[in-house]
Amino acid sequence: FSSHFFNNLAILGKDKQKIDDLAKEIAARPYLGYRLTAVFDDGKDLLSKIKEKKISALIVAEEFETNFDLLENLYQCLEAKITFWDWSQAYELFCEKIPTTFLQKKWFLENLREGEKKLYDKTKRGEDLILATFLLIATSPLWPLIMLLIKLGDGGPVIYRQKRIGKNRKPFFLFKFRSMNVGAESETGPVWAKKEDPRVTKIGGFLRRIHLDELPQMVNVLRGDISLVGPRPERPEFVEELEKKIPHYHVRHLVKPGFTGWAQIKFRYGRSVMDSEEKFQYDLYYLKNRSLVLDLGILLKTSQLLFKKE
Repeated sequence: FSSHFFNNLAILGKDKQKIDDLAKEIAARPYLGYRLTAVFDDGKDLLSKIKEKKISALIVAEEFETNFDLLENLYQCLEAKITFWDWSQAYELFCEKIPTTFLQKKWFLENLREGEKKLYDKTKRGEDLILATFLLIATSPLWPLIMLLIKLGDGGPVIYRQKRIGKNRKPFFLFKFRSMNVGAESETGPVWAKKEDPRVTKIGGFLRRIHLDELPQMVNVLRGDISLVGPRPERPEFVEELEKKIPHYHVRHLVKPGFTGWAQIKFRYGRSVMDSEEKFQYDLYYLKNRSLVLDLGILLKTSQLLFKKE
């Protein structure tokens, strides 16, 4: 990219770690057209600094609503005709997720406008029914073969049901082709999945690699338990733990969970509380920005990833 195509960007803030983290995200996305050229640690002479550095956009990483001196300095910069972003707006633009660490309850009131999503939800439900029916019909020739292979493998049941938490915290059973040994958690109880999980059967490993074990979830879509796109439904035991450790985690249950989702295409399979916290930031991005266009993009990206290893 030539320097002529970049807009000069500055960050106003004192938290070096926050600024360094965001600087890396900005540098990794030159296609957005911004180049970080300055960091200001206070608001003194802000207008002259902006003019001197030819700044086009300013990220304010400080709390300015109650800092009246800083607010006044920012107000004086209106004549510079630049773009202003607060921390969460900038994080959302460059990282495509919402930073839970810095969110206040006010953010949720301003951004999660569920009352405006009624038409979208109805249209999405219609698309779910059509696409899930199509996928069931299109893959139906594979079902007898998959079921036979699982049965020949160890003689155990073919379909596995696992309790998950859905919209409004309503529990339901998620269907999958069984890929683990029978009674895999009989001694340990619910545990996080591992990358090289010894509980997975040979045929289960094959099914998981190309995601064929997920096909029965189309039945869940038809039943209305899940949508094709949404936050991934978690097990009740994990939800209880995650709600204690991750701020605002309960809000992901405002919408129907999904077969695939923004977090699933942006981040690896969750195997810990830390992974779940990272995925939750992507879930919040989806909750705020969800639309039929975003859903279509997620479905197209999911179809590209189906035959790739994690």
